[in-house]
Amino acid sequence: MENSKVTRSWGVAVAIIAAVVCIAAAALTLTNLAKAQQTPQPGTAVVTYWLPQPVLEAKFRERILKDNEAIAAVLKALADPPRARPDQKSLKDNMAIAEVLKVLADPQKAWTDERNLPVGLFPNTYLANARLWTKTGWSEKWPEILGELKAIFAQGGQPVITSVTVLIEYQPNIGIKELALDIDAIARIRMTFSASPDGHVFEGTLKHSRVCEII
Repeated sequence: MENSKVTRSWGVAVAIIAAVVCIAAAALTLTNLAKAQQTPQPGTAVVTYWLPQPVLEAKFRERILKDNEAIAAVLKALADPPRARPDQKSLKDNMAIAEVLKVLADPQKAWTDERNLPVGLFPNTYLANARLWTKTGWSEKWPEILGELKAIFAQGGQPVITSVTVLIEYQPNIGIKELALDIDAIARIRMTFSASPDGHVFEGTLKHSRVCEII
């Protein structure tokens, strides 16, 4: 009987010792794993940032503000053709816009298709090759854009440019030999304008080459 009790006691002790050994082994494994994770990996971390180009950004901003005046003039002429002012001083450097305003001011030509606007609605601006967001998606053809604008302005209200967002993409040098075509930055521009009752979105681009002005 006593031998049975002793055997049982030894069994319990062995089980306790085994459990302690397992716990210690597990703790040692976790400690080694944590140390391994903290060990620096071979190689050096490289952190890369784009260096802002304040001169280039200022050039784009100056051009966009100038273009906004021409674009606003066309939008207002579209909304109210008799009030088109092709002779305004702010358009002296963009005669193509002045020609568009002359067309829009002519009752016999206003609201016609692009055959009367061979250079589009906003020539020599960032909306020269524009697209307009509509209920069915992006519209990029001038007759369609003209029709959309006509529908917008038929609801009344004067168009006002409310915001302009610019994303500048710096372009790599890919070995273009013709310098004028060597574009080093493209500004992707989103412009919103309000005309009762909704806001509307245009998108366009400007490009900068290493030897030419912004185009």
